[in-house]
Amino acid sequence: MKGSAVMDTVIKSSASWIMKAKLQQRDSIVSGKQVWDKLLCCTRFNSNQFYNAMIDDGSRVAWQHLFVNNRARPRAIHTTWLACHGKLGTKDRLYRFGMIHEQRCSLCDDTNESLEHLFFACSVTKSIWSYVLQWLAIQHEPKAWSIDFAWLLEKTAKKGWRANLLKLAFTETIYGIWRFQNDMIFGANTQRYKSIDTSKDIIDNIMYRGWASKKLREHITSLMI
Repeated sequence: MKGSAVMDTVIKSSASWIMKAKLQQRDSIVSGKQVWDKLLCCTRFNSNQFYNAMIDDGSRVAWQHLFVNNRARPRAIHTTWLACHGKLGTKDRLYRFGMIHEQRCSLCDDTNESLEHLFFACSVTKSIWSYVLQWLAIQHEPKAWSIDFAWLLEKTAKKGWRANLLKLAFTETIYGIWRFQNDMIFGANTQRYKSIDTSKDIIDNIMYRGWASKKLREHITSLMI
């Protein structure tokens, strides 16, 4: 940039792709120009304030609250975030990209693997969900992704320990199933080839991550009895 201002720098063809991508975002600053100018006058630029100023109701998704105050592991949150966007590398997507030649589900081998099938329709993952929900003392039968996801959003939109515990459990279960599927394909750990082991591992992580919260600790203790 050679000392020139960010807003005045010319995007050169020789610039790296990441520099081009960053500079191309300058047009979006126009809508938050007042906030931008105010932050530039501060001794330290607060990117979080500018990010919040740029977000309007039209850019929010229905499942945004699923990730607010979610105590799940960062890797579990990231995996669930990808699942919500439909961007996980399930076999049907990899097949469309020409990366693999077969799409059969690695867990049940009954039908082709898709996001919808893997997380809720598969007989193996249904048993995992049933185990986790039973431990949570929640009466709910796993159905299709669209149906169960709508049910989850309704339950977690509320405030309170039940909503926080449920979204923690949902996030850790999504990650647990995804890891289980990967272990079945790549053989990373033969000890995890049973759904019951995966279910117990998910519950262990729910208890461990939720224990840091005083509000959740009391209710997790009651579930352990």
